[in-house]
Amino acid sequence: MEELTKNIDDEKFRKEILEEKKVSAEERKAVENGMRQAKAGLLKPHSEVIKKYEKYL
Repeated sequence: MEELTKNIDDEKFRKEILEEKKVSAEERKAVENGMRQAKAGLLKPHSEVIKKYEKYL
């Protein structure tokens, strides 16, 4: 999961996503898991899953 957010500044991520977009820590974990699974090809169609989740990361 860390590799998905390693390029995102933690403070910026916390402010923009958790506060402004009102995404809870639980939702953030679900998004990270979804992206990880999609990138690994575990979810089909993975491109649609990535499009759905990438707006949160």
